[in-house]
Amino acid sequence: MLRSLLLVCATLLPLATAAQRDPSAENNCYSRLSHDSMRACIKEQSAAATKELESAEKLLASTIQRELHNSKTSARQHLTQANAKYRQYRKAQCSFQAQAATGKKSAPDREMLCTTALDLQRAKDLHATIETLR
Repeated sequence: MLRSLLLVCATLLPLATAAQRDPSAENNCYSRLSHDSMRACIKEQSAAATKELESAEKLLASTIQRELHNSKTSARQHLTQANAKYRQYRKAQCSFQAQAATGKKSAPDREMLCTTALDLQRAKDLHATIETLR
């Protein structure tokens, strides 16, 4: 039993780590020649992902307003709570990712790449929710 549990954990752990990485951002930014230009690229990618997330949140809020007639107040409240909880999770998870790289120059980069990946995934999830409401 314990062996099976360890096998499952060993199998899923890399997936959890991969979920906080955006390969396109890493490949694009890590191909830069200097660390400064690489970090600037990562910052740009992170800002773009955050902007995309905020846009998806606003679009979902307006879709709720337009499409849900009987439960729009409750749905908006739940969306606001979910957005706040997501940001708490993102902060904790990406701080953990940075902490895992402590002592290396890449710690801040790891945190920004984590934020980028999580924000892009969250935006994708919100867009899927929007499609189900239409």
